[in-house]
Amino acid sequence: MIFRRKGSWLKQIAADGKIISARQITQKEYKDKTIEWVTESFRKFDYSKLSIEKLIEIGKIMGIRYPQLEELK
Repeated sequence: MIFRRKGSWLKQIAADGKIISARQITQKEYKDKTIEWVTESFRKFDYSKLSIEKLIEIGKIMGIRYPQLEELK
C-alpha cells in the first residue's frame, strides 16, 4: 500500500515487464475501504455453518441476546 496526502495515479514497470497501475490513497481512504470490505464480508458469510455456541458468542459481541439459541444448546 502506498499512502499519500492527495490521491493520484502511479505507474510502475514490474520485473517481468508488466505495467502496474495503482492509485495512491490517504490513510483515511485505506481505513474506510478496509472497513467497507470487512463489513461486506460479514454480510456475505454463511452463518448457518457455525455451531450454536459460536453463534451465541457472535451475539454477545454484537450486544444481542438470542434466547432461542440458548434453548437449543
